[in-house]
Amino acid sequence: VDDTVTDALSLMKVNEEVIDAIKKFRSAELSSSITFKETQLGISTTGSINENEISTANISADFKEKMAFFDLVGANENAFGIELDEETVDQYLNLTKRLDKNDKKNDDNKKLITKYVKIILSDLDVKKGSDKLEAGDLSEKYTTLYFTIKGSDLKKILQDILEEAKDDDELLDWLVEIYESQSGMKISKSELKNYLNQAILIIKGTNDGGFGNFNIKAVVYIDGSSKIRGIDIEESSQDMQILYFADVEDGKEFETELNFAGVMKLDGSGTVSGKKRTGEYEFGIADSLTGKIENVFIIAMEDWASDHMEGRMSIRFAENFLENLLWEIPLYNRASRFERESMLQLIKNIEIFVDVQEANKDKFTGSVGLEFKDTDVLKFELSSTRRAAEKISFPDTYTDDADYWAEGINTDFLKRLEKAFDN
Repeated sequence: VDDTVTDALSLMKVNEEVIDAIKKFRSAELSSSITFKETQLGISTTGSINENEISTANISADFKEKMAFFDLVGANENAFGIELDEETVDQYLNLTKRLDKNDKKNDDNKKLITKYVKIILSDLDVKKGSDKLEAGDLSEKYTTLYFTIKGSDLKKILQDILEEAKDDDELLDWLVEIYESQSGMKISKSELKNYLNQAILIIKGTNDGGFGNFNIKAVVYIDGSSKIRGIDIEESSQDMQILYFADVEDGKEFETELNFAGVMKLDGSGTVSGKKRTGEYEFGIADSLTGKIENVFIIAMEDWASDHMEGRMSIRFAENFLENLLWEIPLYNRASRFERESMLQLIKNIEIFVDVQEANKDKFTGSVGLEFKDTDVLKFELSSTRRAAEKISFPDTYTDDADYWAEGINTDFLKRLEKAFDN
């Protein structure tokens, strides 16, 4: 641990024993696996500190029998067991049903989205062309889709979408599932269809002016792989830019610009290698008093592939924003100038990071933690797998008395924890 860290913690009146423990801390690792079989679930997690294994915790649940167990292996002769309520059981069973259908649903949802996007585009006068898109010092020529949207267009789009939706069983099933999972209440497809018919009647009975007196011009930039590279949306009657987004690559470098109505911005630049990027993004929002956009945090990437989540990404506060934030803390206000500078130097050099080696629906391998001056000072190695199992093990003995279980934790567990910091 860097001396800057412990010096700043001392100034912040942190207990010396805590600082001593921090000095001895090097790494932490969590490795877990998840197994499931019909109405049963098993999770096993092993924790290590400073390369010393501390313990393995097993969680097992039988949702048919409505029981769950927590077993701290080698630390307690008994597992701790609890009875599951009906709501928890129903939530798990519904979750497993959704996971089983997830892959097919993702494909079905893409088809639904494509279908309704086509309906929207068919109601607009879309002109295809090509034009240069600029971001920073880079510019590339992309295919463009140009269209305008007025109040009358919006009326027709909504009406056509609802007319199609009321007879779309696939969409209605999807909407029913979303409504019931979010609200906890039941709704039938016929009820939902009635609501859509009522909405259609309201739209038909509203004149064009009721949908707003606006004139929006939009340009969408698309590359050869059908990926959206830019969006430029303006409200021409008020001469106002609503959104400007540009993400330009030339095979070696990238530049990104995003500005939303002058209240939020994202600027990025760096290098490109295949689908991976290395560089930084600065995110800012407008000050509520001055209206000037100030950076809030900075995102750094190292060989980051966003399409399948791989590589390293970290985030830190922008220095000016951080200093203004610290002034809101009484401890910082009361501190001397030297103490404030030490605290600022400590916090501004701290970054939260995620480092992903592999991530998919069945497996995750990577780490998360804190980085200080390009050194990982707190790191949790994470690995998890999800697989179907022939059998899930449950503890032979357990207690449902939390106090009795806590008293049963043996000294071996504490000795292993102490040893991890002594080495």
